[in-house]
Amino acid sequence: MGKLELEYAKFMKKNEWFKTWFNSPFYHILYQHRDLDEAEAFISKVLDEFTPPKEAKIMDLACGKGRHAYFIAKQGYQVYGLDLAPESIQYAKQHFSLNNLHFYVHDMRDKFGEHNFDYIFNFFTSFGYFENLADNRKVLESMDSMLKPGGTVLIDFLNVPKVVAHLVPEEIKTLDGIDFHLSRKIQDGFIYKDIKFSYEEQNYAFQERVQALGLDDFKSLIKHTNFSLDSYYGNYYLEPYNEEIADRLIIVLKKH
Repeated sequence: MGKLELEYAKFMKKNEWFKTWFNSPFYHILYQHRDLDEAEAFISKVLDEFTPPKEAKIMDLACGKGRHAYFIAKQGYQVYGLDLAPESIQYAKQHFSLNNLHFYVHDMRDKFGEHNFDYIFNFFTSFGYFENLADNRKVLESMDSMLKPGGTVLIDFLNVPKVVAHLVPEEIKTLDGIDFHLSRKIQDGFIYKDIKFSYEEQNYAFQERVQALGLDDFKSLIKHTNFSLDSYYGNYYLEPYNEEIADRLIIVLKKH
């Protein structure tokens, strides 16, 4: 059995889908062509909009392999990148080294530090993964505990109405010689993507699942918290949100 097969067997012993899939080498193969230029342009727009002071401490929560945390740190800020996937954090530590950049393996539902951060950024649909909807509140509680009073949270989420209207039920993507068979559906308040493929004569199957959260859901989530809804946007240019045409739902929260 090859290295990838052994890793797959190890990952699949775990329970929550994101702990297996995000830490899988195949995840990084499937999503290798994400537009980094677009991502960096968006982050630049966010920094221009918020104008954090140079002494600000910024958290990239669910930072993946650390490219975006690195980009923010290069602007001179103290940046902490946290992610659940050990393989991603290991990669980040090996490839992105700055004195003002720090990476840790961490579950976003748990606290990290106490009132240390001025900004928490949660980019590229890294929220709403959980089977239990109450876990969303745990994430908000951990964000609250990590933020200073007056701190800001940005949650970059997909725009569910547009996703539903333009859902592609089936497609095949071929990357690095692997045919990824993708199927999507909306069911019981979740958006599902099933991912099946073969590699070196072994069959693999993963599933992504994200809660179909809309603007009203986020408004309900922050009730009885220390957060208020400051603003929301519909794309990476931070233009107004219109649920029929918006590419994203970007939520900005302020801590009381």
